[in-house]
Amino acid sequence: MRPHTPYLPRLVFVVVLASALGLGIYLATTLHGITLGDGGPVLWTAPCIRDEVAAGFDPWTGLPHGRTFVFGGCGPLSGPETSAVEPIPADMVSRRAIPVPLGIALAASAAILYLAWIDARDSARHRAPEQSG
Repeated sequence: MRPHTPYLPRLVFVVVLASALGLGIYLATTLHGITLGDGGPVLWTAPCIRDEVAAGFDPWTGLPHGRTFVFGGCGPLSGPETSAVEPIPADMVSRRAIPVPLGIALAASAAILYLAWIDARDSARHRAPEQSG
């Protein structure tokens, strides 16, 4: 008869597996081609670009967003900090990604159901010889 596995290692396994699967589901649904508008370089009148966020999907909502630039505010001649957002790329407009929290919840639910099924199956196997004897 196999001893029961303690629940803490199972819980840790479920959390790690669910997190990895949730992140994987999110990443699999966010694949897209990165575009630079007309294909040319991005030119700004401000002397510096401080931050750039590539076009993609919000990990919390799954909604697409365009490329975002924050420029200025990095020197006396650059002027105040300003941001600009490019339109959402055409291949992303009608798509939504599965948000990370939802992916983790779905993966955790599936893993918990699977572990419960294994536990029930093992319990039934252990009870069967005892009842026949």
